[in-house]
Amino acid sequence: MNKMKIEEVAVLIGVSTQTLNRWYKFKRDHPESELAKSLPEYSFETTSHGNARVWDTESIWSLINFKSKIQVGRNGRMGKYGGRGTNGEKKIRSRKTNDT
Repeated sequence: MNKMKIEEVAVLIGVSTQTLNRWYKFKRDHPESELAKSLPEYSFETTSHGNARVWDTESIWSLINFKSKIQVGRNGRMGKYGGRGTNGEKKIRSRKTNDT
């Protein structure tokens, strides 16, 4: 069975490594969620630089299926886990008003 690192997996399913990290943060934060349960488990492989997360080839299909289930955009189910500058925090965007 072929093992792939996060960079290879991200390219195959068409997302960034940061997106994969956010998905697994969602899984850690909401372990009871059916959506989170559909994410496949990864294993660790020891390299000269430490431990690297690796996925097997069967996990790729589970990740593609997960990607098709989630709602994209900042208002999606995982909206608070994405977006530049959110640092994992939910932010409310307000409009500027001119009081002049």
